[in-house]
Amino acid sequence: MLFRGFLIAALCCCPLIVIQPASAAADPPIASSVVFPILNPRLSSKFGSRNHPIKHTKRHHNGVDLAAPENSHVRAIASGRVIFADTYSGYGKLVSIDHGGGYVSMYGHLSEIRANIGDQVKAGDLIGRVGSTGLATGPHLHFEWRKDGEPLDPLKAFPFFTAEPQG
Repeated sequence: MLFRGFLIAALCCCPLIVIQPASAAADPPIASSVVFPILNPRLSSKFGSRNHPIKHTKRHHNGVDLAAPENSHVRAIASGRVIFADTYSGYGKLVSIDHGGGYVSMYGHLSEIRANIGDQVKAGDLIGRVGSTGLATGPHLHFEWRKDGEPLDPLKAFPFFTAEPQG
């Protein structure tokens, strides 16, 4: 679904750990630091081509999946304005935040949405809780990072995601 020029998708949770972006190329004009979105996640699926776990077809995965306990806090990675907060297709309950400069973060499969369209959020604000809504095999956060509507690999943009899926 396109919303004001951005494809809607989502993912992330938690503690207020402030870190620096991994590279200047992926550094959005949002702040000099971002907040870790989820506490103690397990990277269960990377960005890129993969076999869809439910549809059993090869598809491009536009984000990363972070497995975490049901109802774990999901926090905004950076300040911005909520542009989507509702249920959307396979993403289930989804929150999307416009950070300016064409950058949007998306948080999907939430069990609960804790933000409303138009809300101004700060890095670390609670925006939802980890769930398994939409097309999901278990509780996790689907996180996407987009620039001008194009998905970017969060593993390259942010250092708080580990490089290899675990489990």
